Amino acid sequence: MTSKAGAVATRTYREKLGPEILEVFDKSFNSFTDVQVLSGTHLLNLSDVVVESPTGSGKTLAFVLPMMRMLQNAKLQPKEIGALILSPSRELCHQIVTVIKPFADKLNLTVETVTGGQKVEKNIKMFKTKNVNILVATPGRLFQIIQHEKTLIARSMKSVQLLVIDEADRFNEIQFEDHMREILSCIPKQRRTGLFSATQVKEEDDLMVFGLRNAKQVKVAQEKNSAAPSTLKNYFVECPADEKTSACLEFIRQRTDKKFLVFFPSCNSVRFFQMKKKFLKQEKACVE
Repeated sequence: MTSKAGAVATRTYREKLGPEILEVFDKSFNSFTDVQVLSGTHLLNLSDVVVESPTGSGKTLAFVLPMMRMLQNAKLQPKEIGALILSPSRELCHQIVTVIKPFADKLNLTVETVTGGQKVEKNIKMFKTKNVNILVATPGRLFQIIQHEKTLIARSMKSVQLLVIDEADRFNEIQFEDHMREILSCIPKQRRTGLFSATQVKEEDDLMVFGLRNAKQVKVAQEKNSAAPSTLKNYFVECPADEKTSACLEFIRQRTDKKFLVFFPSCNSVRFFQMKKKFLKQEKACVE
């Protein structure tokens, strides 16, 4: 956005959000990012959005802010879920809840998570006993719960006004389309839907699985001054999927004079890596 157009859009967006949401936002942030203004404005204008924006650009607040305003206006009844956010891992779900919580507390709204790592029965009990206004879930676990208690879940989610798919480019499992079809059957068709991702989400023909209608495209480019240094060298190793951990450990073992930072998709992956590292170390000691 140009500086003049951006200033007007930002001012208009602030007016749409209202004083209570801005009070919480202004305590922690000095200004909105482009993706927050663009996608938030579309959502508050009742349009679906497909958002592609780099990591660190403020994507979470890009859907949290308009979501809070929509729910503030919705006047939800007890145990009515007004917003459903789907994210690919429980770690990401908990991060999203951390962002939502201050706004939810200010507006007297409640937020809960449904992810793996808990018994399905415990999740079902939560739906039966707790007042949930915002649900943050992994699709696989929510699908499991629907298989057990579809009537209960459909009743709880009959008032969903906003569906958000966070990190949409990571939903590539074979079962995902089946999971989404079942989840969509439990929420109203008359809702807003937002897909948020750091990379290209899907081909246009594939967006049907998310139930989008005439979605607005929002694409925010990487800042030039935050691009990777030209001297940075990248390498990769191709190996069978079941040998990735061993290959990584061997790579590290051969370079004991270096320091490494290794990223994993989940807590379980980290624990498995630690266990295998410990096992291989013991095995080596036995051989010696």
